[in-house]
Amino acid sequence: MLKLILGIGFVFSLLGPAFGQDTIRVMYYNLLNFPDESPERVSDLRQILGYAQPDVLVVCELQSSEGADLILNSALNVWGEDKYEAAEYMDGPYTDNMLFYNSDLLGLLGQEEIPTDVRDHNEFQLYYKNPSLSAASDTIYLNLYGLHLKAGSGVFNQRKEQAIVLKYHLNSLSNAENIFVGGDFNFYSGNESGCLAIRETGDINLFDPIASIGDWNNNVAYANIHTQSTRTAPLADGAGGGMDDRFDLIFTTADVFDNSNGLELIEGSYQALGQDGTRFNSTITSPYNPSVPDSVSNALYYMSDHLP
Repeated sequence: MLKLILGIGFVFSLLGPAFGQDTIRVMYYNLLNFPDESPERVSDLRQILGYAQPDVLVVCELQSSEGADLILNSALNVWGEDKYEAAEYMDGPYTDNMLFYNSDLLGLLGQEEIPTDVRDHNEFQLYYKNPSLSAASDTIYLNLYGLHLKAGSGVFNQRKEQAIVLKYHLNSLSNAENIFVGGDFNFYSGNESGCLAIRETGDINLFDPIASIGDWNNNVAYANIHTQSTRTAPLADGAGGGMDDRFDLIFTTADVFDNSNGLELIEGSYQALGQDGTRFNSTITSPYNPSVPDSVSNALYYMSDHLP
């Protein structure tokens, strides 16, 4: 079996005994009701993606198939690039999740909607491609899940119920390996019931790759991993308040850490783009942000109230 070295949140890579090493970057991103009344934000997304160069992009708060096409054709396949493909857009209640991927490295084996009382979860199964492998051969599979749990400080039980729906689904998998569960969880704390359900209920435990479970909300001790809000005052849409919440996470199964199914985490590769640890209750642009170019921090500010 081929070996895949993986670094998540921002980077992971593929390694085969006869094919050298491929590096793959995974990104999850809440796009803030895209395209809504401001499809011109695609120029900000293009700036962000051009800098980050993700090979797998899972988004939430997508509003339409037209928005998905805009992302594919105006933010990913640009400047002569044509390697990106998209999953089938599935229109569920409220806003939707969607997958885009680098088809030079990965193929889409299948996808499924997982209904909940609030929004659907989405399952996407990818497989590693090279000239000697196909989805039917002994290759490496990635099971990715896009989630957007109920927002609000008084709806803990709803988030827990949505989490349990996902965990029941994972129990039914025949190929429960290399699992990535990411998106906007709206968890104010890693100790709230929904986060505990994501991590510990059912047959398959999920793990925070940076082992930073805690009481994140408005806690300066977690300033280096906060993902929301990029703004202190709301723009036309989205939240203000500055960077003081860790709503956006990627959880994985244990095999991603020990290479038991061909993946191995690249240490230090998980990060929130643009988060340098000095943003607490401030914007992504002020004070000066040395972690990304000014053009990227500005794009992060205007694109969404979340960081990828």
